Amino acid sequence: MPPCSSKTVYVLGAGFSADAKFPLQRDVLGQIMDLELSDFPLNHINDYLELQKQVMTFLRVAIDHSEAISRSRSLEEIFTLLDQCISDDANFGGLSSNKLKGVRESFIRLILFLLYRSAEQIPPPAREQYDKIAAYLILKRLQAGKQGDPFSIISLNWDTLLEDSIIREIRRIKAERKIDIDFCFYTTPLNRKKSIHTPSPKQKAKGIYNIKLLKLHGSSNWLRCPVSNGVFTGMGMPGSCYDLYVPPVASPLITKLPSSNEQGNPPTLEPLIITPTFIKEFELPHIQNTWHNAFVELRECTEVVFLGYSMPEADYHFRTLLRRALRPETKVSVVLTENDNLQQIPRKFRWTSATTRYASFFGEDVDFHYNRVSGYFSHCIKSAGGSSEIRKKCKASLHK
Repeated sequence: MPPCSSKTVYVLGAGFSADAKFPLQRDVLGQIMDLELSDFPLNHINDYLELQKQVMTFLRVAIDHSEAISRSRSLEEIFTLLDQCISDDANFGGLSSNKLKGVRESFIRLILFLLYRSAEQIPPPAREQYDKIAAYLILKRLQAGKQGDPFSIISLNWDTLLEDSIIREIRRIKAERKIDIDFCFYTTPLNRKKSIHTPSPKQKAKGIYNIKLLKLHGSSNWLRCPVSNGVFTGMGMPGSCYDLYVPPVASPLITKLPSSNEQGNPPTLEPLIITPTFIKEFELPHIQNTWHNAFVELRECTEVVFLGYSMPEADYHFRTLLRRALRPETKVSVVLTENDNLQQIPRKFRWTSATTRYASFFGEDVDFHYNRVSGYFSHCIKSAGGSSEIRKKCKASLHK
């Protein structure tokens, strides 16, 4: 089948993961305080409590003195404060910039704990819903042929909800090493023998159907070596996320190929997520490359579909990318909830709605859908014959 002449870019916001009960940014701090640890992996409870104590002590002593007030603080406010002090090599709340770096790292690891927890507690109906979406996307990619480029996905989320569903579907149709997620930069498996992931630059050469997923703010399943700058992922590997990403992991590359001053002392891999801050920086080459590729994908597409993204004013980096990349003739579709429909919002509050922000940004030529992400894809899945038929078509396409 020849490559598709049309191309869709799906943009995933926090609302994409809403049915899976992943926390919104405004809820993260409260959930970190209240997280129930009774069914946590026993070997990680102490790790979590130690991280929580360090962050909560900083918030109460350095900022509020009150848990109730601390709970109301936004992540942007906290990370902006930490980043500014670290950047200026300044003390704050009796802590040196070096100690503040430790607080910041602990906060990031708490957020990852929360995301891993959410990933393990997805309601079964929601999990099946996202698996069906993954199956639909896999079929769309297969039908375009190995050289095809029918769609790409740009995610502003840290969670791995979609890639986990894609991996499950790949295994369901027995397509390991035939289909893979393409992060559009070099990601190395933490363990090559146990992983089904092939680094992105090698996928086309190996005849693998690549599904492009560009994560502009990093990902909870990426770990970066601070010496080699290599990025490692445990995607598709057996075991829990807690075991893969929480314990300190020595850099595999530096362990394998140390220099004379690194003998016996390889660096520990660091989580690679871009935190919410008003002095957000994108200096790492992996993130810069991801943003560049996102520009190319948006420039090439004939339709962009925003899924659960509210177009906040604070996302000025992404809004600028859209302004630069999208062509006037590109079709714009926006998938929101019924609560975002202006007909459901009192007139005096309409100026604050996501619908108004989109209309202001793109003009009147926007195709709005208020049936949620599940409703939007339900129509796509039904048009393709239903989930069972989609999986049969996937298997048939692989064995042509």
